[in-house]
Amino acid sequence: MNFKIILGLFAILVLSSSADTKEYKNHLEKDGLKGKVKSVEEISYKVRKEGDEVIKIERKSEYANRTDSFISFNEAGNYTEIKFYNPDQSFIGKYEYTYDDAQNNTRIKWINKDGNVEQEHHFKYDRRGNRTEYKVYYTKDGGPVFFTEFYKYDKKDNLLEVSRTYKEGRKASVEKTYQYNKQGDKTEFIDHANKEESRRYEYSYHSKGVKRKETVYDSKGKKKSETNYDPDGRILSIYSYSDFPLKRETNTIYDYITIVGKKRLLRTSLYEKVEDRRMTIRSMTGYVNDDKGNWKAKTTYIKGKARYRIERTIKYY
Repeated sequence: MNFKIILGLFAILVLSSSADTKEYKNHLEKDGLKGKVKSVEEISYKVRKEGDEVIKIERKSEYANRTDSFISFNEAGNYTEIKFYNPDQSFIGKYEYTYDDAQNNTRIKWINKDGNVEQEHHFKYDRRGNRTEYKVYYTKDGGPVFFTEFYKYDKKDNLLEVSRTYKEGRKASVEKTYQYNKQGDKTEFIDHANKEESRRYEYSYHSKGVKRKETVYDSKGKKKSETNYDPDGRILSIYSYSDFPLKRETNTIYDYITIVGKKRLLRTSLYEKVEDRRMTIRSMTGYVNDDKGNWKAKTTYIKGKARYRIERTIKYY
């Protein structure tokens, strides 16, 4: 598997628990998992349906950059290890997580399939649990620093600014800035990483902590995407726009249905316009939950036919 994909996965994992969000108390809550989960194994299959039965054809994901995974959690609900596997079940590598006594994530290691540490990510915190520094090392035991980030907060512990330097001792430049409303909800986030590709994110809320809308603008103020949520935090619609290499607009509508008992159905309608060509793609995703309310099987239907399935094995403390 391409190492860049793994780095992309890591970026998601780090951001999900980083200092620029305090939306979640632990990784279980971030992942939408209920109960005292100990581990989650996810395996993807290409499938077909015969009668009422879903038949597995081969281990294959709907998406080219998706891997099978095995995630372990500690009793505080945070990741301790995430292993990645190819569809042929060969091991790709893993992340290992280390925490202090307050469950602040102090270190993450990326260990490749041969057991070698290729990257280390180190974090420091203040007495209030705010992340103050983040360093990336290419190799084990303090190799060359790839970059260092520093974090600045207001008196209410809201993150105001993230600055970054790519060389030890060099002055850090501002990469991200944030604004909040009186309730402490984030209302604006600006990514200054590249002036020509900077992004501004605006947020509105149903009520405190309950996001209603997220809108993204490019450096010229043009809307690039808009995501709307219902009061339960579920996505209602996603609009996106791009003009390179072709003008493309998409609008995806989500419709949530509870069939009966532990079964749920999500209908998705994708309306796309590329230049003057229009297209509509409708799909359905069926979920089967366990006794805790966590889904254990997710099947994707395209044009009414079962195509892909992800199966979860969830173990609890």
